[in-house]
Amino acid sequence: MRQLRKTRFVALALVLASVGALAAGCGGGSVPDEVQTAEYTLAPGATINVRAHNGLLTLRRSADENLRVKATLRNPRRVRFYVLPKSGAPIQDVLVSAELVEGPGGDAGSELVIEVPDGAVLRTDTTNGSIDAEGLAIKDANLITTNAPVRLRSSKGNFTASTTNGALTISGSEGTFWTQTTNASIEFDGSIRTQPQSRFKTTNGDVTVRLAGSPDVRMTLKSENGAVSADGASTISDVNRVLTARYGDGTGSLEAETTNGNVRVSLAAAP
Repeated sequence: MRQLRKTRFVALALVLASVGALAAGCGGGSVPDEVQTAEYTLAPGATINVRAHNGLLTLRRSADENLRVKATLRNPRRVRFYVLPKSGAPIQDVLVSAELVEGPGGDAGSELVIEVPDGAVLRTDTTNGSIDAEGLAIKDANLITTNAPVRLRSSKGNFTASTTNGALTISGSEGTFWTQTTNASIEFDGSIRTQPQSRFKTTNGDVTVRLAGSPDVRMTLKSENGAVSADGASTISDVNRVLTARYGDGTGSLEAETTNGNVRVSLAAAP
């Protein structure tokens, strides 16, 4: 009789353990991160499209013509990751995607580290994740996210950077810059090309621009409820918090604008 009771207890324990394991697999059980990698050789000037949700996007310069991607997937059952060449060899267009899908578990997202070849065209469209780019030497880039910051360092090219509720910080970079955010500041420290126009716009935040080298630019600086200034520049007009000024001959064009904040442009200190 004692042996029978022991057997029943063991059987019941096994059943409960099986049910628990099944619940963990189908429900919110912890799932380890998953790492995937991909590498493709791209044609010169190829377009790289990136789509991602809920994660960090890190962009670095590739040492050659190869695109390299490392994806760390958090709760991988809910992240659909793939790299899809959209043309034959040599590859002219490629899509890198890490998008959320419906599924079990709780929080999910991705961390993408992408090495970008020189001269490429980059198009990013991310949500709820920061973008950190450094050392790029590209033709053109759109760095777009929401509810997170965008950081660009030591890079060259034509850049469009846009976010909401996140700061934009650009340092040690050269090119043209079209930037916009809301409820956060913009800081720029670098060189702007004379063509096309560069623009820095936010609401509820300051715009601080430090121009390196010997800039040759005409500037229009606006703030509805703050101060505007251009240190060391020649003033053309200053009316109703709209300052028009220039450095050099004013060949290039720069606009900086905010609603509730200050706009200040100055010359960067010589190294």
